[in-house]
Amino acid sequence: MYFQDYGDVREPQRIRRAYLDGERAVQSVARVSARYALETWSPDYIIEMQRRGRIGGRISKRGPDYTEADLDALQTLNGLTVVQQAKRMGKSKSTIDRMRRALKDRESGIER
Repeated sequence: MYFQDYGDVREPQRIRRAYLDGERAVQSVARVSARYALETWSPDYIIEMQRRGRIGGRISKRGPDYTEADLDALQTLNGLTVVQQAKRMGKSKSTIDRMRRALKDRESGIER
């Protein structure tokens, strides 16, 4: 827990109430933290947090910035360099790299 003295800063009352103000505030924060720990603790806490993290990790992944039609268009530009393909398609070089990998996977039948 960090304690910071804000001195004579003039701010609205609602903001001043949010600051840790002396020993009473420290005791209040400690009491609230202890209550939270006692109410939420379980022997399987770590396992549960890992399970929730796995679910969140799967949900939060972004989809690709390209479509199957973009992959087909890239396939027609097969003889060009990455930079030339990026300029032609209006994509970044890293997106073209990912698209090239996706094309290679699509041709070999690998799904990601």
